[in-house]
Amino acid sequence: MKVAVTGATGFLGRGLVRTLRARGWEVDVLVRDGTTEVVSELTAIGAGVRIVDGPAGASAAVEASGADAVAHLATHYLRTHAPTDIGPLIRANVEFGTGVLDAAAELSVPVVTASSFFQFSQGQAQPSSLYAATKQAFSTIASYYRRERAVDVREVVLYDTYGPGDTRDKLIPLLVGAALSGDEVRLGVKDQPLNLTYLDDVTDALAILLSAPSPALTTIRTESVHTVGEIVDAIGKLAGRRLGVRYADGTTVNDRPLTAGDWPTPPGWVPQVSLVDGLARTLAASRMTGGA
Repeated sequence: MKVAVTGATGFLGRGLVRTLRARGWEVDVLVRDGTTEVVSELTAIGAGVRIVDGPAGASAAVEASGADAVAHLATHYLRTHAPTDIGPLIRANVEFGTGVLDAAAELSVPVVTASSFFQFSQGQAQPSSLYAATKQAFSTIASYYRRERAVDVREVVLYDTYGPGDTRDKLIPLLVGAALSGDEVRLGVKDQPLNLTYLDDVTDALAILLSAPSPALTTIRTESVHTVGEIVDAIGKLAGRRLGVRYADGTTVNDRPLTAGDWPTPPGWVPQVSLVDGLARTLAASRMTGGA
């Protein structure tokens, strides 16, 4: 099987490429710049590279790849935005993906796209940020391609992912860095719930969605929800030191990790890595590389 992957230089995309190559699948990565260190790492494990520039370039690259399926993971994430961020958010999260869907319509191949739980409340579209709104706009475009162009678009709602090699501005890399450095970190509310899924489990689920028929909307999440305070304590215990954490006072708990929606998980998928095991692997990998 051959898969074209967008967003392959990101944390999740890199992990998916490694998983697919380990299974013997052919992979073409669609990137804006073919000279980065991450791209070199992906080509070293046998991934092909196609340089793209904008929606038309994405469409042409997907068609040229001759892929049997497409994993569209490219995204531009921001917690909050400034006026100068509006254009980049729309170009990355709406226009680029539309080019991918247009090519999929010509090739008649399935597309797995990543949505965010920030788009939903009680299973209904209710974006909580401009980032989430652009993701929801793309979901609406995907529904058009599904209905009018017969594209098999398989949308998957992602919660928080984590694992070794994560350099994003996220909780786990921040806490792992604090565990190794001893630096104090400032966090939001201690009782904030999170749903965390280890990288290998996420990429296994994506591989299922790429290779087998599935519902139009699924989710990748674990059955367990943990608070920020519980995660801080778990990492501290694994690291053998109490983390220096200062929690915010008066911050409202975001209940979307509990109430975003109730969608099915990929057929036959069951997460294999517990939170404690996943955190231990992440901490160990960071120690080996000398940092978070």
